[in-house]
Amino acid sequence: MTSTVRRAFWWKYHNSDMELRLRSCSALAEGILHRLFRAYFARDREIPADQGALAFVCNVPIDDVRDVWPELQSVIDLTGPSVVIPWLDETRRQVEAVSQARQQAGLKGAAKRWGTDGGSPDASF
Repeated sequence: MTSTVRRAFWWKYHNSDMELRLRSCSALAEGILHRLFRAYFARDREIPADQGALAFVCNVPIDDVRDVWPELQSVIDLTGPSVVIPWLDETRRQVEAVSQARQQAGLKGAAKRWGTDGGSPDASF
């Protein structure tokens, strides 16, 4: 049986930063945005910029999304075919860079310890 391992991403969450970005939003819009941020950051495909899709992704009634749609548009980019959150994209790029650097460092350390072929250790010990 084959299992797929999904990389777990972390992202820096600063309360003051989020408070500043969401200061003009209602509690309902803020809740929807927080769910959307998590889904957006961990996504493996684009999220359509449409009210029904956002309601589905955020697991909220579509009426709630319709009610706060103008507030959502003031915080994130919903003008194109998919949702765009530029500051989360930048954070995601930073996370992926750190992940790649750690992976390369691990491969380098393994090659140094076990030899240049990257194979498994000697079974002699």
